[in-house]
Amino acid sequence: MKLKHKLTRRGFTLVELLVVMAIIATLASIATPVVLKQRKKAHRTQAVSNAKQIAIALFDFDEEFLSYPNDLTATRSLPSVGLPEGAANDANDCFNQLVVSNKTNKSEAIFFVRGASTFQPDDDIMGGKSLEAGENGFGYVKGLSSGSPVGSYIIMTPLAAGSTDTFNVNTFDGEAILLKNDQSVTVERVNEQSGKIIKNGENVFSANHPGWGTDGSNADSFGLGDVSNDEFDSLSSNFHNLTLLGIK
Repeated sequence: MKLKHKLTRRGFTLVELLVVMAIIATLASIATPVVLKQRKKAHRTQAVSNAKQIAIALFDFDEEFLSYPNDLTATRSLPSVGLPEGAANDANDCFNQLVVSNKTNKSEAIFFVRGASTFQPDDDIMGGKSLEAGENGFGYVKGLSSGSPVGSYIIMTPLAAGSTDTFNVNTFDGEAILLKNDQSVTVERVNEQSGKIIKNGENVFSANHPGWGTDGSNADSFGLGDVSNDEFDSLSSNFHNLTLLGIK
């Protein structure tokens, strides 16, 4: 007579399950900051790439309209494509001139900044929908042209909500991206307390910053390099004609 042994499958005990869950939670807590940091780095890299593409569009626009987008060019670039004249009241308005004048191949994509834009552009530019609120992540300095000093900042990101010179320190881990008039893109550290970019003890977007002065010895303090006093005179005298524009 054969005896049959019934095998029983033993499950995990509550203690074992708790140990496994604790191990998984520990590993996740270690990996999450690394993953988030790498994700922010990728977003910053994409923003740098977009800034370089905007630089090309700005210089193409300048060749046709003899200036970067401003109130005057709005009266010329917008009607040229059948749109009504409009003021350049914010960065979206100015960048819209690049889009409708076909300097971006009629695409809004290069103005997107993950963490600064509210949502991804839909490339719908018809019926006044070009660069609607939330589709652009770059701020803009209105009043410059390709003839302005090479170290002049033209665009910047990621701006804090409702600001023109205060940056969101969380978006790129305390860094900001700025495009200069020589088409170079620079990554600058942001002061964690003020959200400003501070050089020589002063906000670089302040008229009091030494980089806007007329003394050629101050050139490097603003990143302007070796430029003439005439260029500094021009930049200093025109500073109050420049307007820092935030996003909408």
